[in-house]
Amino acid sequence: MWWLGYAISVIVYYLLIIIFRDASAAFNIIMAKVTYNTLAEDDQLEVDMVADNILTVLKSDPSADFESEFEELGYAALAMRDLGIDPLIFFKTWFSVENPSILPPDQWISVLIKKASKIMNSPESSPADPS
Repeated sequence: MWWLGYAISVIVYYLLIIIFRDASAAFNIIMAKVTYNTLAEDDQLEVDMVADNILTVLKSDPSADFESEFEELGYAALAMRDLGIDPLIFFKTWFSVENPSILPPDQWISVLIKKASKIMNSPESSPADPS
């Protein structure tokens, strides 16, 4: 009967790994979207170049292209991490995501988009009123 407890423990362990992987990827995507939009155009171009290089290396295909905006943002997060650009919301560092092409479920992303928009529209994140 000990094997049943062991099997349940292994299943729970792998489920937690999948949940953490998905949450990490979703956070990176939303943090990248907000952070990227605040960068100067030259910095955005540099992030784009580094993200393209990471995609090419991970997919081992020089002609590889992003399949979606979320995939592109996942790679942009890795590029900004490599360039030393910190995220502006949620956390102070990027999550380590092995493969940004494995996208998290949409519900993770939609929940974080709502939270990010609340943060970005809160009075604390707005410049102080000079009056």
